[in-house]
Amino acid sequence: DCLLSRGLGDVYKRQVSDDPEGFRFYTNEELGQIALRYYRANSPEGYVPGCIDVQNNDDGYAVVQLYDVVDDHTATSAWYMLNRVTLTGSDVMTGSAVIMSDYAEEGTAEG
Repeated sequence: DCLLSRGLGDVYKRQVSDDPEGFRFYTNEELGQIALRYYRANSPEGYVPGCIDVQNNDDGYAVVQLYDVVDDHTATSAWYMLNRVTLTGSDVMTGSAVIMSDYAEEGTAEG
């Protein structure tokens, strides 16, 4: 069974400033779904891992793991380090930069 990790990130709620430009902190659940849409859109087979785990860093970033449980171990498909506001970061497995802002809304970027 897969559970979305909930920890310190639960304090990050949707917040929009009074500034017309606005800013937003994404919750762990939102970051997991954004990463899943990004992964699916960039997977040649359109594959979607069955599990999401999100861990918090103290620097405004979160680490998102997409994986499956196979027998008695986990098979990781992707690890992303994401900024909670900009949705930019890196693919920890490849070292490549990622920009996930196009995947923030369900139904966008093939999400």
